[in-house]
Amino acid sequence: MAGSPTATNTTAPAGGVAGRLDSWKEIAAYLRHDIRTVQRWEACEGLPVHRHSHSQRSSVYAYTGELDQWWAGRESRPPVHAGSAALPPTAPGSLRRGLRAVLVAAAVIAGAWVTAVYQTPPPPLTTRPLTAADGVETQPDFSPDGTRIAYLWRKPGEPAPDIYVKSLDAGDPVPLTNTPKQWELLPTWSPDGKWIAYFGSRLGGTFLMVIPSSGGPERPVYPKPWNGAGGIAWTPDGSSIITPLAEGSEGLTSLHIVSLATGERHKLIQPPPDHSDAAPALSTDGHKLAFLRIGNFGILRRIHLATLSNDHRLSGEPVPLDLAGGGIETLSWIDGGKRLLYSECCSSSGSTSGFWTVSARGRRIAPRLLFPLPGAQALQGRLSPDGSRLAYWMVQASDTGFWRVPLGPGPGAETPAIELISSTATNLNIDISPDALSLAFASNRSGGLEIWTSNLDGSSPRRITNRPGEKSGTPRWSPDGSRIAFDGSTDGNADIFVTGASGGAPQRLTTHPAIDCNVSWSVDGHWFYFGSNRTGEFQIWKMPSTGGQEIQVTRNGGFGGVESPGGGYFYYSTQFRGGELRRVPAWGGREEILYPAILDVHGLRATPKGVYFLTPCQQCQNLETAHVFRRYRLPSGPVEEVARFRLTVRMGFAVAQNDSFAVINAIRHPANENVNIVLVDSLK
Repeated sequence: MAGSPTATNTTAPAGGVAGRLDSWKEIAAYLRHDIRTVQRWEACEGLPVHRHSHSQRSSVYAYTGELDQWWAGRESRPPVHAGSAALPPTAPGSLRRGLRAVLVAAAVIAGAWVTAVYQTPPPPLTTRPLTAADGVETQPDFSPDGTRIAYLWRKPGEPAPDIYVKSLDAGDPVPLTNTPKQWELLPTWSPDGKWIAYFGSRLGGTFLMVIPSSGGPERPVYPKPWNGAGGIAWTPDGSSIITPLAEGSEGLTSLHIVSLATGERHKLIQPPPDHSDAAPALSTDGHKLAFLRIGNFGILRRIHLATLSNDHRLSGEPVPLDLAGGGIETLSWIDGGKRLLYSECCSSSGSTSGFWTVSARGRRIAPRLLFPLPGAQALQGRLSPDGSRLAYWMVQASDTGFWRVPLGPGPGAETPAIELISSTATNLNIDISPDALSLAFASNRSGGLEIWTSNLDGSSPRRITNRPGEKSGTPRWSPDGSRIAFDGSTDGNADIFVTGASGGAPQRLTTHPAIDCNVSWSVDGHWFYFGSNRTGEFQIWKMPSTGGQEIQVTRNGGFGGVESPGGGYFYYSTQFRGGELRRVPAWGGREEILYPAILDVHGLRATPKGVYFLTPCQQCQNLETAHVFRRYRLPSGPVEEVARFRLTVRMGFAVAQNDSFAVINAIRHPANENVNIVLVDSLK
């Protein structure tokens, strides 16, 4: 057996980046195993290896911190293949350093301390709870002198949070607002420490507000509702605030700057169509602006850098940073504007959740993991002005799985749900095979979001795609059960793919730079339907299932849906969530409204008896009342009730073709009701 991997040398190879390994040979040498074994780990056990695509072949690279993190998890798992080599008894040296920080941070969040034994441990990051009250405490921001924080606290039983100010050393928190039925968001100190800016729900709208940091009456910065709450950045002189604003009906935001004294505003940057700009972060000199450009309905989140003039106007076009991650949430400048600190969590590319740093001096600079926080569903933090402390809050991810619900017990009767797939991973986008013996779904159990299949009861799971660094979702079986179509990201784009039901290299079917998603098959298997915004707004398109010319089906909006069993109509939703249920002839024509709103596009399926759907219901999502399963009886109605169940639906469902049962994608655990703020001291 090969010896234990030991991180004896983590310096960069010639021409490389510190902490990065730029070939299979270097990765194998770091892990002290042969190349074939390491490649098998990547294919079968989710070893975090990244790829750069080139015209002839792809090159690979890996980060030592991510390898160490993977190794820590692997030690607690049995080998995937019988007969594979036994696990080495010790982890790499750099793993010991990273793991210690993970354990300390995770212990604070969970309220339980874990003891580990290390050889010559380095000094760990000092981590301590900054708040510990019952309820949800989030969104901290440091005062300019670094001695206090402003934050949100939603007390138990109250529907909305208030803003509090607390000393980092001692003393009770002091409330600044007292509006338990109206929410506040993103409290942010002014550079002189006199004001705190935030968003507040007032008089039926959202307003950009300021309040004295010592207490007093609040006032709106801008006299009209500010439709957008995606970040606040003060200019260094405290005269203005940069923040996103949505100007159209689609809710897409662009960065605006508004004067604190006059309320005058103007647009700083115009994002491309179907994108939003948010999370602004301004350097201390006021000339470097970092922000997130968000596309594909929040899935694609890329950091962009822009330069501002002395009068806070844009100088030149924003430049994107070439980062693989898609789950970036908050940004902060460090090292005098030379680097950025950002939080990343629940990324579809499989990047480690935690806080990362990256140089702002070039587009292709490898990021560095400062410390990991695995299992985060939400993760946000703010740096102290001197960069020595970090205050953050984190929500642990809720496990998602699949439940079987019988159909047809009669109106008003609730039916018990039986869990099929149990795992601690995120499992999404279920589909039932035509013979009702297998499932296809998306899961991140191997790292990134890949397509998996299993038996109907969830046993014998098998990964059928291997697209590291990319997202794969919405799998749909072909009518004969031999192939699976899905949508997936490709170098920042969203396209349609198809692969064999047992795996194999996926075939990319669409290459348009627009978003192509929510694929489904025609009943004869000869066509794909999908939603695309290639005309500037989402419509339903179709194309041959072997590839070929795309044909537009709808003209008045469409996001995705299903063809009727007879093949004459296509039933679809006009929006991702809350859209109208409509139908249109399969080759286009008159578009009919059948129902005013359905839960989401993934909750729309057809059998010979009818088209199944759920309706939006927040009380149902909170388990206060039961979801009502509805069916539009084919060919022309009416809408009828077929089942009731209590689950927090995550992303749609699937229905067996014999109408006997449905499989629901739902959240296993309720949302976190106690969230506290953690302080990291002596940050470097």
